[in-house]
Amino acid sequence: MRSLIRKYYSIKETQGIILSEKKSSIDAGLRALEKHRSELEKYCEKNPIFKYSLSPLELVQAPLSAMRMSLAGMEADVGPMAAVAGVLADLSVRQC
Repeated sequence: MRSLIRKYYSIKETQGIILSEKKSSIDAGLRALEKHRSELEKYCEKNPIFKYSLSPLELVQAPLSAMRMSLAGMEADVGPMAAVAGVLADLSVRQC
């Protein structure tokens, strides 16, 4: 069994650890995280209600991260930002 590589990261308010057997997978995950976080930040600047809403919001056109956050918020009857950590983690892991 190969040992896991552990990479701690901090991107503004986003902090975490990625574990993988391959450095290339960690790099891909970090690139995906940076991409999705950047897209989300730009979307929030243009649509501040998304960032501050405490109620679910139905979106028609938005970055993938915002769309997934919106769906999670609707399922849980909360604002979309309640799902930010989980959605960003999921999107970054899918690239690993």
